[in-house]
Amino acid sequence: MAQAAHKQNYSGTFVHQRGNQIDSLRVLHTADHEGEMLQLEAQDGTPRRLLRHNGEAYCILPGNPPVAQSAQASRRIFPALLPDDTDALLSNYRIRLDGTDRVAGQPCQIVLLEPRDQYRYGYSFCAAIPGGLMLKASLLEDSDENSDQFAFSELSLDPPSETTRRALKSEWQGHDRMQIMPAPVLPQETHWQINHVPDGFRLVSAVQRMMPGRPQPVSHLVYSDSLATVSVFIELPRKNVSATERPIRTGVTGAYIQTRFQHQITAMGEVPSATLMQFVNNVAPR
Repeated sequence: MAQAAHKQNYSGTFVHQRGNQIDSLRVLHTADHEGEMLQLEAQDGTPRRLLRHNGEAYCILPGNPPVAQSAQASRRIFPALLPDDTDALLSNYRIRLDGTDRVAGQPCQIVLLEPRDQYRYGYSFCAAIPGGLMLKASLLEDSDENSDQFAFSELSLDPPSETTRRALKSEWQGHDRMQIMPAPVLPQETHWQINHVPDGFRLVSAVQRMMPGRPQPVSHLVYSDSLATVSVFIELPRKNVSATERPIRTGVTGAYIQTRFQHQITAMGEVPSATLMQFVNNVAPR
């Protein structure tokens, strides 16, 4: 499944359901000797498109002329949700086949990723037979109200015409990009660490950033188990902002906030609340 989303040609429409919100997106993906190209177009709300070519991406927003803004190319987009490193995946999840199904008229194999402990959620995928392209993906969280699911409603696995390929490449080259810089990373190292990290999570990055609305640098630590990701922010308390200890959950995304060492500590991610609490409770100065 991990490689099929990068190496196959496909086009169609998929639906993303996140709690009570449902979005429909049109996708076109091509793969050839020059690499991969992806076009993702929102079918609801404000018109917007994402174009991605190998390691570069930008978003086209409405305007006269349209505005092309740089975008985060490393972000995983359905159906390319799985990491390439399957060894790390297997150390944290058990894989189990669970029969077959049909999605968007295509037969598919149901694959369950079952967590090996209580620190992460499980996942259900349906992979096309044959080919292995992910046709459906669901995060298996306890409450149906917080469901997070992707599924194709219409899909073609036929190679795109040469006219379509040329139009996509022309679209990629036809806009002047507006570079949108992320919150700047400061050269000094963060002075915080997390002891007793939940099993399977590894430090991905640890930086200090200047962020909008914050007069002082914010330490940002990112941990991942290769599928689930947790971000931890450590900052001085802001005036007129409540920083009492509390869990927050919006759909499947949770956050846990606590004040310790005269700093506000926030952990966020699509993981159980107990996982976020363990991250926050084990933050300590170096």
